[in-house]
Amino acid sequence: MKCRASTLLDSTDRERFSHIYESSFPPDERRDVALVAELAAGGDKRFNICLAETAHGHITGLLTTWHFHDFVYVEHLAIDAGFRGRGYGSELMRCLLATVQCPVVLEVEPPVDAATQHRIEFYNRLGFVLHPDVDYLQPPYSPAQHPVPLRLMTCGHITPRGLQAAIATIKQAVYGCNGPLDKK
Repeated sequence: MKCRASTLLDSTDRERFSHIYESSFPPDERRDVALVAELAAGGDKRFNICLAETAHGHITGLLTTWHFHDFVYVEHLAIDAGFRGRGYGSELMRCLLATVQCPVVLEVEPPVDAATQHRIEFYNRLGFVLHPDVDYLQPPYSPAQHPVPLRLMTCGHITPRGLQAAIATIKQAVYGCNGPLDKK
């Protein structure tokens, strides 16, 4: 597997990204693909897309990240359903973790069933720690969407104050919130 950056300008990249992205995340946990493509094409230099490919060039997964001054935020990690369980997700995350020198923050669903617990264990194996004591509500991506109660995980040293600062940055830069959710 190889990881490569993409701006989604290539129609094949965009088609495969759309398929994996939309089939992996419910509408309230993702933005419109056109907005993702706009960000990737230079709408915000902090935003990056990495695609996982087989040796034959078949796109099997995606990783979207935001690179801030003192941390990296993983917005989405997804592997095509037909390729899950083969190490592609771990490899994408290892590629990221090998290139950053600051903490990495991501959101996960609360551990309420076997699938969500398995997802948390996946990130634990990569060195992430769950912060069950931190209340976190993912803001909606648009006025038509709903906030989503999630949990945060981090990899790399981050203080409680640093995590709160990261949350504020994520809510402002990624979700466009300048204050409480009702003021979005």
